[in-house]
Amino acid sequence: MRRAALLAGLCAFLPAPAAAQQVSEVHLPTEADAIAVAVGAESIFFGPQGVETVLPGPVTDEEEVRVGLGLRGRVRTVVVDQRLVVRGLGDFQFKVAGPAQDVEALPASESEPGLRRGSVLWQGFSGGEKVLAARMPLFAEQEAERLPVAFDIAITVDGRPLAPGEPASGGLEARLHLHNVSAVPVSVATGDADPGDVAALADALRAELDAARRPVPGERGLPETVPVSGDPEHRVVDVEAPFRVAGRLSFPAGSVTGLRAEGGEAGADGVSFEVTLGGGRPLEAEVAILGTAEGLTVPILEASGEPALPDPSVLTPPGGGDWRDAEVEAAELLALASETLWRVARLRQFDAYLGNPDPAGPATTAYRFAFAEEGRAAAAPAPVAPVGPASVGGLLLLAALVLALLLGGVVAWSRA
Repeated sequence: MRRAALLAGLCAFLPAPAAAQQVSEVHLPTEADAIAVAVGAESIFFGPQGVETVLPGPVTDEEEVRVGLGLRGRVRTVVVDQRLVVRGLGDFQFKVAGPAQDVEALPASESEPGLRRGSVLWQGFSGGEKVLAARMPLFAEQEAERLPVAFDIAITVDGRPLAPGEPASGGLEARLHLHNVSAVPVSVATGDADPGDVAALADALRAELDAARRPVPGERGLPETVPVSGDPEHRVVDVEAPFRVAGRLSFPAGSVTGLRAEGGEAGADGVSFEVTLGGGRPLEAEVAILGTAEGLTVPILEASGEPALPDPSVLTPPGGGDWRDAEVEAAELLALASETLWRVARLRQFDAYLGNPDPAGPATTAYRFAFAEEGRAAAAPAPVAPVGPASVGGLLLLAALVLALLLGGVVAWSRA
């Protein structure tokens, strides 16, 4: 008894065993996390009910976005050709948010689109496969904020800006500044993870990028989540969608001699360039052109763009090799892997510029940039507020005020 009492007394002075450490899961971002939806767009354009999406099966989306630029790079026009293929047997109904100035069916279309408050509406019946194709001029000022790449262009001859219809001679200097403007703030999760788990994630992620494949959490060795001790930490960072742009600035034959270029390749009558912006590479690039002009008129700009994968080098250990053989700061490497996956996930937004009504359906968008006629861009549409109880009351009040003014005018006239 005395021995048992002594042991009990000693145990009272020993520290209690530590509680088990809480384990949380850090979710790795996917395309579904990055699909951008304008807050309140449905209620702004269609009232509280919106437009219900009804699809009999999967939809394939192919788009071409043609951007007309002013001589200084300002967005003047944006026109999108969209071809949707609806598969399955049954009715379909959905909208393409746009907002569009107008819409016309393309020759390949098997149905006619409608236009309602800036959005394009499609509805009908699919007997197994239905092609829906339309051309939509969009509102340039709005799209300038939405396009992934911005151009800043300066073309001068003897220091004077080149102007349409005014041939110029003298020293030519042209600068094309390209800037990836797609970045948005996102919350990146990290935490105290097992170094081996994070090293395996980073090595698998780099292998996917090396193979020119888009990494997908839950596929080909990539986990969907990473366990961390305690609650995850969250950092807000700006994450862009990497974008590749290739093009050529061509001068009328014989109008420029002695062409030289930095950031591009000079030929006899033009300069070609190709850059990838973001994803571990700089967000900005510049092409500088020098030469001598003789009767130079407006050159031709032709450029194309497409979403691009992040550079695999962003996931290369400082000493090379694999992460499993490197000294790993687990929380920092997990944050780097999450940011890289966010950049991949954000590509979906620009795969489907106008958007595929089928969120899981394949989508591709080709971007074209060229000089456009100098003109005035169309104004954006004014939001149309839904008519609810509050707005009905406002309308009644307005009607009462108008009626009072009219009655007051009648009384004043009768007294005159």
